Amino acid sequence: MEYKYFTLGTAPKVGKDIVVNGRHANVRFVSDKRIFIRRSLILRQPELAIYKGLAAIRVGFEFIE
Repeated sequence: MEYKYFTLGTAPKVGKDIVVNGRHANVRFVSDKRIFIRRSLILRQPELAIYKGLAAIRVGFEFIE
């Protein structure tokens, strides 16, 4: 299982199909724990830089082959 962080407004629901890096994936779990987007998270996921200071949640997914 792989993980990615999403802002609260864009977080997908469990069971929904999403596209990650051009590949289709199925969401397996969405964390309840909210973290603020700061430098350490931006270094792992640079596309979150424009949302600095907002809350994000961790989403686990598996790629669909």
